[in-house]
Formats: sequence, C-alpha cells, structure tokens
Amino acid sequence: MVRLASFDPLPDGSCCQPVRHVTSNAVPVMLVPTIRVDPLAGPIGTKVVLFGEGFGSMNTPEDGVFINGQPAPVAQWRDDVIIAHVPLGAQSGPLVLRTRGRTRSIADFTFHVPKVTSLPRKLPSVHS
Repeated sequence: MVRLASFDPLPDGSCCQPVRHVTSNAVPVMLVPTIRVDPLAGPIGTKVVLFGEGFGSMNTPEDGVFINGQPAPVAQWRDDVIIAHVPLGAQSGPLVLRTRGRTRSIADFTFHVPKVTSLPRKLPSVHS
C-alpha cells in the first residue's frame, strides 16, 4: 500500500489538503538482491567472486556458476559469497548463477586469451 501526503498549502495558507487516492488489488513484490561480480574478465583459472546474500548452500548438482553455459569450478560457496574459477575451454558470454531451482543471469563475462607480448632475445644458457 502506498500512502501519499500533500505538502501544498491551501489557498488560505493553511496546510494541507487531503489527497484523493484509489485502492487497487494487492500485488506481491519480490525484491531481488543485488549481486556484484569481480572481475568480469580474465583468462582460464581467473578467480571470479560473486558478492551478495541468500545464495544458500550448494547442495544439488544443478547448483553452480556458469560462464557461457560451461560450469565454473566452485572453490567456495557461502550464503554471502561464491568463489569460482574460469573453466578450461571458456568463452565470453553470460555469467549465470543457478541455486535453489532458480537461474539468474548476472552479467556478461569477457574471456581473455593470454598473449605472448615479448620474448627475450637470447635465452640464458645453463651451465652445469
């Protein structure tokens, strides 16, 4: 239910005029807690942390973190934090959380392929 009050003075300067309102059918509201992810990009093995609340305990094979549909190995799962790692064969795409029978797309994850940017001119020699 929403109640409104008017703070506009009446023409005689007194306060406040009653607000006319209509009551409608009640509508249930479900608040979806915010989930923060850090980082949103990285190569294979990158630790991805989901911060939030109400994750529950990972208790079914269907629960998990997925990057572009591929399961990410979970290192830690608590009610307020989940730590997973970017899996082998990962590709950029949606980062999805499945828990308690619900699937929620959290963000887009960008997979980075490591690149060699330079090599030493001459490899050091090893002498026995």
